[in-house]
Amino acid sequence: MYVGNKRQRQREDMRLNVTSLCDVRLSEKESGLEFAGWLQTLGTRIVLITGETDREPREFADKHNMLLLTKPVSPKQLKAALNALVRHTENPQSKFSDNAS
Repeated sequence: MYVGNKRQRQREDMRLNVTSLCDVRLSEKESGLEFAGWLQTLGTRIVLITGETDREPREFADKHNMLLLTKPVSPKQLKAALNALVRHTENPQSKFSDNAS
């Protein structure tokens, strides 16, 4: 086997194991939604977290197949979200069925 292919595959395998918790609101100038979208293009699995109740974060999460948690987030909710990401990684064609807090 060609070593270059093995290295490329290792990089791809590493990309599949990255998860990011991303707050929807980073600062006045930066959008957590845009940042999360960019991370997703790199193969990162995303859990969005927000204290906002407007439609934009929920619609974004649904459109981009990301999980969305609403603050305050309990340890139990966070653990369930991370477990859902693991299940989703095993079946990437599935949509997250419940984007509820």
